[in-house]
Amino acid sequence: MHLSPVLAGLAQYPFARLDDWKAEAQARGIDLIDFGMGDPREVTPAFIREALLASVDEVSSYPRAPGLPELREAIAGWIGRRFDVSVDPGSELIPTLGSKEAIFSFAQIALAEKRLVAIPEPAYPVYERGALFAGGAVLTVPLKESSGWLPDLDAFAAWDEIALFWVC
Repeated sequence: MHLSPVLAGLAQYPFARLDDWKAEAQARGIDLIDFGMGDPREVTPAFIREALLASVDEVSSYPRAPGLPELREAIAGWIGRRFDVSVDPGSELIPTLGSKEAIFSFAQIALAEKRLVAIPEPAYPVYERGALFAGGAVLTVPLKESSGWLPDLDAFAAWDEIALFWVC
């Protein structure tokens, strides 16, 4: 089987590597405190589970790409209340399955003539993977404790080539 060159060139996903290391440590009897991905540990409240079950019809269909109009309206309302910003739910919102999906896909629309994506280091892997799958190139911007974890914006001269600069 031949993989996409982009996929074949990727390093192992860091959280998968952490899972391997955790399993090895636990097999040696080491008790771990997991500061990994940040999965929820709390029980989902009953009213949320009940609302989810009540919302499932006998016959379901796939959601449309722009999402339900009611959902976009609710999101626009929340943004307005939370940030005092008005957005058009019909043209300025696209619901996603989470931030990873949005971050991964954003490079596909943000890259044009400029193909360089600046990514802080350390950062979540999705910034780099989204850029590479969109055909972009990656410039890592080290974040160091000595600089208060802020990027040294004068350390590189590629500003004219950058299409997208991610910050954490």
